[in-house]
Amino acid sequence: MPSQSEAPYDGVFILAEVKVISGRRIEERRKFQRMTQKELAALVGMGVRWLREVEAGSPKSRIDDHMRCAHGLGLTASENGGAIFGHASGGIVLLRAA
Repeated sequence: MPSQSEAPYDGVFILAEVKVISGRRIEERRKFQRMTQKELAALVGMGVRWLREVEAGSPKSRIDDHMRCAHGLGLTASENGGAIFGHASGGIVLLRAA
């Protein structure tokens, strides 16, 4: 049996995967809407360099920044693969991946 220090912490790996999937969906939607990174960054109030981190699914990116981008692009749970973001009562919620 692996020691506690050797056992992977599933929550960290799951969050990293969520960021990668979310970043891809955000980039795809931005391009579909023919929006530049500069335009989306201005819309959601972040810098272009940070938006690049979000779209790349960087572990440094914050999940709330992913949520801001998804909301700014009008992504819903069904449009985002039913896994990451959705609107609830005018707000944004993080949904569990199926």
